[in-house]
Amino acid sequence: MDIIELKEKDGISENVKLNKIYLRFLDLLNELRKKELPIKITEIINQDVNELNSTSVEEKRLKNLFKKKQEKIIQLLEKELKIVPKNYYCILRRKRASSPAKENQESG
Repeated sequence: MDIIELKEKDGISENVKLNKIYLRFLDLLNELRKKELPIKITEIINQDVNELNSTSVEEKRLKNLFKKKQEKIIQLLEKELKIVPKNYYCILRRKRASSPAKENQESG
């Protein structure tokens, strides 16, 4: 089973931030197409891509939706297949390192 194509929405190329997130998501899908993924994983990814293709939300919400779907797919791949994108753990470590600082600022 193949991963379906992500359709480009109107206005994505005009919004720089949204376009960057869209292209990053496309890169992820293209890399996954090169791998032999189990049918179960492919179905879940296709479900997320279908949801993105069928949505008609505004640009800000679309940007958040792309981020959430990408994170969901990466977590699924990490959990089920033990594969992650390059530098994933470095980025994750940086996120965790910055989180306690934010909590200390809020409580103080």
